[in-house]
Amino acid sequence: MRDGLGARVELLNNKETGGILIGKKLSKDMKKGDKKQKLSTTKMQDLQAYYQQEFANFWAKSFPNKDCPPMPKKLDDLGMMEQMAMRSEAPELFQNLYRSDYSAMPADVATRLRNNTLWTDDVEVLEKYGWTAKAKEMRGQIEEAQNLILQKRIQESAERNAAREKAIREKPSGFAGLAPLSQEQIMKARQEWGISG
Repeated sequence: MRDGLGARVELLNNKETGGILIGKKLSKDMKKGDKKQKLSTTKMQDLQAYYQQEFANFWAKSFPNKDCPPMPKKLDDLGMMEQMAMRSEAPELFQNLYRSDYSAMPADVATRLRNNTLWTDDVEVLEKYGWTAKAKEMRGQIEEAQNLILQKRIQESAERNAAREKAIREKPSGFAGLAPLSQEQIMKARQEWGISG
């Protein structure tokens, strides 16, 4: 930027760092506090521009026949249909714009969220307080776990069936496969059937 202060600010396109590089040339009358404030403002403006672009992309995809409104400042600025569409189609954007603070949600869920030790029952609470991206991530993990459990059960069932079929194939025909009877069993059977001798 050429604003007379001699400061050079370049915004990185790297989403991971989102950092700001500052040139070495700074005006003599610019204070360090002013520098931090200017950088913070620049960073916030860049973030705001990113969210506006994401909102415009969401709107064009979800409502192609409607004109795109200004980015809503609060959730109530969106209609119910638009809110539901954003929750399902752009959960990360919804979460970044409208999620509640940790202090608004139940303390136990907030603690588990901070520690990344959420329970499956926490999905509904996360949805309620606007943490839609986290809830979507958890639903994916739950579905993956359920699929793994189902696959394991199917494999165990197939192994049991294979073992049973093998036992049936290898069983000798007739009475040859039965264990021999003890003398007591033979005597008891003769008595019950009335056989002497």
